[in-house]
Amino acid sequence: MRELPPTSGLPPRSGDLLGRGGKADLEAALAAFLSAPETLLCASGSACLVVALSCLKRRTAARTVIVPAYTCPLVVLAAHQAGCRVLPCDIMPDGLDLDLDHLRELVNEDTLCVVPTHYGGALTDVDAVRRMLAACAPHVTIIEDAAQAFGASYDGQPAGTLGDIGFFSFATGKGLTLIEGGCLIARDAQLRAELRQTAGQLLSRAPGYEAWHAFQLLWYHLLYAPSGLALAYGLPRRFHLARGHPDSAIGDRSTGTIAMHGVGRFRRRVGVAALVRLPGHLKRSEARLHRLAGDLARRGSALRPLLGPGHPTGSFLFVQTDSAAALNRILARAWPSPFGLSKLFMWALAGYPALSHLLLPSSTPNAERFAATTLTLTTSPFMTDEDEAALFDLLREP
Repeated sequence: MRELPPTSGLPPRSGDLLGRGGKADLEAALAAFLSAPETLLCASGSACLVVALSCLKRRTAARTVIVPAYTCPLVVLAAHQAGCRVLPCDIMPDGLDLDLDHLRELVNEDTLCVVPTHYGGALTDVDAVRRMLAACAPHVTIIEDAAQAFGASYDGQPAGTLGDIGFFSFATGKGLTLIEGGCLIARDAQLRAELRQTAGQLLSRAPGYEAWHAFQLLWYHLLYAPSGLALAYGLPRRFHLARGHPDSAIGDRSTGTIAMHGVGRFRRRVGVAALVRLPGHLKRSEARLHRLAGDLARRGSALRPLLGPGHPTGSFLFVQTDSAAALNRILARAWPSPFGLSKLFMWALAGYPALSHLLLPSSTPNAERFAATTLTLTTSPFMTDEDEAALFDLLREP
């Protein structure tokens, strides 16, 4: 009855629930953390993206959103809910950066924005996208998807502040967790005003949602430990794996409408209190990320760690096999284990049956291979040396 989470979330403290941290002005606390003029809280990172796209649509007739072909399915649903078309762009063969040659082919006069994406285990080069767009499509906005990267930095700047608009998520499994929640930032003062105006029109009060999220947050505080996670995460995960639904096992089945509301006072107070501990947690998570990658190399593992530039949140480590067959062999024996092995996304976007009718045609072989050969290893502080040794035994090819 012991289970490691798939990511390194900030361990909760009872004092957070008591609001130790004083005021409920989470927007101001987040702005100070990011060295940003202001932030805008929304129901989720996906809701932030709906607000951002709806705002940009009022500025132009363009309606196509270019996203990485390897990204969260919720990005597609958010764009669809905002009335936009989604065009997947391939990633580089050796990493998660957008393939700029492919991006250059895709951009046209109907391109509303490009959404370069950071991940908890690796960051992407937003400046390279900016330079390319400045040369060939200066009308295109950059929305930086930092849903997994709150607290990360690239070239000394906070992730999420490198694009024209940035958004973050505070969902379960992220570093700072409010169960659900997200925030928006923007470089330009006029754009910030327009985003807040759009949010005021799209976001509504939802007492029922808020009460449910507050209740879930209480349970999160009770169960976020290896013993509690065995019940809350391990049992349902193995239930879905045993029935041949790995996408459900990792929470990757995304359908329906994205809720559009705010974040209530109780969860704001919890966030303010927890935020104080986040920098130290992120530093330790990144250190575990690099230690885990080094341990793989020292043990002679055939798995290749993927470590990009900058300082990611380090909430998990990407590792890649030589082939899809090798990955499937590892998953067959190791996925049901309690040692924090998982996949971030089951497939590239084109592989999700529920999304196929929402995507414009695009060839993305690199993203498809990446999804088919990549898994993630947790950097949770709950992992012991014994856990790591047992995990590496499972990862070793016979």
